[in-house]
Amino acid sequence: GVRAGPPSRRERAQGRRAPDGKWYDAPCGLGGRHGWTYGTPDPAESNTRATWSPDLPGPSLYEVFAYIPACGEPPTESARYRITHDGAVTDVYVDQAAAAGDWVSLGTYHMGDGPSSVELDDLTGDDGRPVRFDALKWLPRQDAAAPQARVSEAVVQPDGSILVRWGGTDDGSGVASYDVQVRRLPDGGWTDWHVRSTSAEAVFVPPGAGEYAFRARARDWLGHEQPWRDGDDVTVRVEP
Repeated sequence: GVRAGPPSRRERAQGRRAPDGKWYDAPCGLGGRHGWTYGTPDPAESNTRATWSPDLPGPSLYEVFAYIPACGEPPTESARYRITHDGAVTDVYVDQAAAAGDWVSLGTYHMGDGPSSVELDDLTGDDGRPVRFDALKWLPRQDAAAPQARVSEAVVQPDGSILVRWGGTDDGSGVASYDVQVRRLPDGGWTDWHVRSTSAEAVFVPPGAGEYAFRARARDWLGHEQPWRDGDDVTVRVEP
């Protein structure tokens, strides 16, 4: 995999990867040493952070790992790693004390189409415990399966409209968008209602009383698209 190490002291001083902060060195870690600082729960006191920016070989799905050194005082149980991936930002909280001496996964993301980075700072949920900064690595992963989605509920509102909710899962790159269709029972054909939507609910205004059916599908960030299922996900009746 592609691996980026922690910033050097010179890089910290120049502020290219970390602004001025309070840094300490410890004689352990993947390279024989690592930098650390004390955590704080107060955003006003947070001033120490580091950013790793990998040189990835190209757009792909990558699983990101952080190494947690095992030495010194027990570290924080709520280190926040902020992952930037293809225009999105995801925060992952890691119990460094539980993961000490090992690699811990920060999740799998599609990266390479835009700036990619991981940031770790001293803002934690516990006061005065060390936050440890060591190596990160990016390992390519494969995502061959399409996501799975469905409409979970359709509820008639007092004004006669229908509140529709849907959702989905994807074990690889994640759900990027949804398509939702509607039809009027018993013999109406499917009609596109939402296409490439990033929402998980919407209000449908039926043209009249009767029974309506809804179904949804999803696509992931690599373009894998779930086939439409033959049946209805949910049905609901609107009374006259």
